[in-house]
Amino acid sequence: MLKKSLIIDPYDDRPRMWMFDDYLEVIVWYQPDQTIYGIQICYDKMEEERALTWLHTGSYTHSIVANENTAPGKNLTQTLTNGGYFDKETLKTEFETRSIHLEPELRKLVLSIIIAANVP
Repeated sequence: MLKKSLIIDPYDDRPRMWMFDDYLEVIVWYQPDQTIYGIQICYDKMEEERALTWLHTGSYTHSIVANENTAPGKNLTQTLTNGGYFDKETLKTEFETRSIHLEPELRKLVLSIIIAANVP
């Protein structure tokens, strides 16, 4: 099941909230007026991690998430490269199963983003 973090408000970027488990990571970015700026859904974290990103303008991107070890004992740096296979049905099913405890409006929005995604 997805666990939800508090909204984090970094001084140099948009406020954001994370929801995560062993398969999914959902990041919600907020605008200053608290409306949603964008949502990124990282999935299949243990195998071939990919990310579906949606912005409030209606744009979508789908990316492969690559982990790069920058130095021994340091955190991994993640980079996004456009592309990768988009398995919409599996992502939809996994999100539906793992998000049952989220607020209904947020859950419905994320599901609609997954369903409407038209990425290669």
